[in-house]
This record gives sequence, structure tokens and C-alpha cells, in this order.
Amino acid sequence: MICDSMGKSVREVKVFWLLIYVLFAAFFYFLQRFVNRPLFVRTKNHHFPWKLNYSVRYWGVQQWLALIISLCLLCVLGLLVLHYRGFDIKVAGRWFLLVLSLSSLCLAVVRLKLVEVYRLHKGWLAAFAAVITLGLGIMASAEADGFILHHTRVSPGNFPVGQKILTLAWLAYIWYWGVSLLVSIVILLGAVLGMFALGINSNPYRHPAAIDDSVRFRPNKRYHEESWVGMTLLVGLIYTAISVTSLLLESAGPRLREVQHELLIYAAFHLQPEDCAMNDLPRGTQLAVISAKEVVVARPAEEGYIYETRSCRVKSLAEVKENREKYIRQARARDNYF
Repeated sequence: MICDSMGKSVREVKVFWLLIYVLFAAFFYFLQRFVNRPLFVRTKNHHFPWKLNYSVRYWGVQQWLALIISLCLLCVLGLLVLHYRGFDIKVAGRWFLLVLSLSSLCLAVVRLKLVEVYRLHKGWLAAFAAVITLGLGIMASAEADGFILHHTRVSPGNFPVGQKILTLAWLAYIWYWGVSLLVSIVILLGAVLGMFALGINSNPYRHPAAIDDSVRFRPNKRYHEESWVGMTLLVGLIYTAISVTSLLLESAGPRLREVQHELLIYAAFHLQPEDCAMNDLPRGTQLAVISAKEVVVARPAEEGYIYETRSCRVKSLAEVKENREKYIRQARARDNYF
């Protein structure tokens, strides 16, 4: 049985590498047919007798960004094959998708001249963004108050700093959600419109002696490069839209709930259980004073904290020190330091 399983795994590895070789050979075959010339030429160098029959000395920012996107796409496809084989590709996949998304956005900014468009319309865009931010700020303040009241059952006015921090967190999240969704929709619509909507303006070579329209169209090298850059931008933006949408739906919402708990604890809960002589509470518990005789207790839980209101008289530092020394003496007497 062991020999059969080992032989089967060896055959699977051979088939896998044979498939990789066939795909690699097919890629170079179609690439050579596409460029209609030899891919490699001989050189006079003894150590490197062959070189790529292509020059990149005149390349600009767009071509280099397109090359980075193309390499990232090939690496992502390779990682998908490794994932199918059972390898863990989470970390490498995230880095490749990050580089691919940033390169795609940079290429879109350069190719579509978005900086020049913003400079022409920055006045009304800034005013529009300010009005939207004002409306979203009111919405974020309501969401922050709702979170505090829902979990603590205490008026949000008892935590003024917590209100402000949670409002900023909600405002950043709403902006991120809205902009990401808008960018994803715009990118997908641009993908539907096609490659020519992304600004491919190169003119193909036309032979002056040709009369028949069917033979006048002769794409030159510049046209092929522009087509490659445009198609690369198209695929990269689609990957970016899918990645942003999946991240928004899967991780942003649950992560925001955890962050809200931590921000509220950081902003309003500044006392320890020993400040109220509550030694029965678990480690990591924090207290917040809401009146002269009441505190809100926050105990760690799986999805943040559990809050409850208790009666308490906040002790002075001398009383806290005395109770601490008394607790240490009792622990020594019981031979239980922990």
C-alpha cells in the first residue's frame, strides 16, 4: 500500500511538471507567433551567447508598471496551481495581490491622467468632499453612540473621549466602504466598456500604396505595446476590484467591531479591579467611573468585552497599596503567589 501511494505521488509530480513544461512551451510559441520574429538572437559574448530580441531602453513608466502587473498575474496563477497542490499561499498571495493592486492603480492614474483631471476640477471636488464628510460625520457619531449604548447600557455622554474616537473610526470606515465600493463599480464598468475605453490611441502603420482596406491595417510595434499595456491595465483593475470587494465584505466589518471595543477601553476605561477592591474579576478587566458610586466593568470575551454596571467607591492610592500588601501577605500564608 505504501509503495502504491508513493508511486502514485511520483506520477502526479511528473504529470504536474509535464503540464508546466507544456504550458511554458505553448506560451513561448504563441508569443513568437504574435511578435512575428525570433525571440532570442545570438551575441558575441562568450558567457551569454543568446539575448532577448527586444529593447526596453525607450520604455516609460507605463510599460514598466505593465510589466510588474504581468509578472504578478503570472505569479498569482502559479500560486493558484500550488494551492491546488495543497500548499499554503496566504502570505505570498496577499503580497502579490497588494503589489498588483498598487501597480494597477498607479498605471490607471498615469494612463488616464487623473492628476491633471483633479487639478482642473479640484475646487468643486474639495467642496463636494467637505459636504459629504459633514454628512458622514453625523452618521458616524450616531453609529458610535449606538455602539456604546448597546454594549454598556450607559449613556454615551459618560464617555466623551470614547465618543470622539469611535466617531473617527466609524468615519474612516464609512469613507473606506463608500470609496472602495465606488471604485470597484467604476472599475468593473470600465472593464465592460472594453480596452479602448482605457485610452489606447496609437495609430497603426498604413502602407501608402495599398488600396484594399482589408490589407491596409498593419499593426506596428508601438500599437502592440499600447494594446499590451491597455489589456494589462484592464485585467489588473478587475483583480483590484475583486480583491477590494472581497476584503470589504469578509474582514472589514468584523475587524471594525474588535477595533471599537479596544478603542473604547483605551479611551474611557482607566481603572483596575483593585481600585474598587474587586479581586474576583479575571485578568485584563478594566473599569470606568460613571458616577460617584458606580463604575462600568469591562471583562475580556471572545468577540471583545462584556460590560456591566456595578456599585463601587473608588479607593485612594494609600488604600489600594494597603490592600495590595494585604493580598500579598495572604498569598504568602497560603503559599499561593499566583
